[in-house]
Amino acid sequence: MEAGEQLVFTAGAVPLDPDGRLVGPGDRSAQAGKVPTNLAEALHAAALGYAGQLVEITAVAVLP
Repeated sequence: MEAGEQLVFTAGAVPLDPDGRLVGPGDRSAQAGKVPTNLAEALHAAALGYAGQLVEITAVAVLP
C-alpha cells in the first residue's frame, strides 16, 4: 500500500433497495443479483471499483 492510499471495508451487503425494502421477496435470484449491485454502489461512493482494487468477496447464501 502506498502512502496516502486508503482502505475501505464493507460488510453486511444485503438485497435492499435505496428505501430499505427487500428486493424480490421470495425471489432468490433477484436478491442474489442485488447484493453485488449494492456493493458496486458502495465502492463507487468511495471512488473505487471492482477492477484492480477489490481484494476479496465472501458470499454466504442462506436457503430454507
